[in-house]
Amino acid sequence: MSTQKHITPGYIEQDELISLLDKNPLDVIIVDVRDEDYENGRLPRSIHYPSDTFLLNLNDLITEIANMKPIPTHIVFHCYLSQRRGPKSAKYFLELSSSRLPHCVVSILKGGWEEWYIRFHGDQSKVKPIENKDE
Repeated sequence: MSTQKHITPGYIEQDELISLLDKNPLDVIIVDVRDEDYENGRLPRSIHYPSDTFLLNLNDLITEIANMKPIPTHIVFHCYLSQRRGPKSAKYFLELSSSRLPHCVVSILKGGWEEWYIRFHGDQSKVKPIENKDE
């Protein structure tokens, strides 16, 4: 019988994420793992780590977050729908970052970018422009 602990991040609702961002934006970082569908904007406080190179760059992401001042306590992942890439990336991140970022809560944005954009596409505080897409 295996005693290995399986770690699975939970989902966060849009309104809960908005509440966290309104309360203390520096306490939250959002990791956008969209690939070729990285368009039409991005969430506030988001950084882009495409899923197609996510595992190659995972240690860089962990280091980037660990070096933030202050270190965010909430890390939210999403892709377009948050059904495959977002949850998979969040799980890998949680498994590999738990020793360096033990106090962080890792979750997945329910509904992903699609539902966020449908709800907030006219709100510039909730949908930010994509800058330097080619980087």
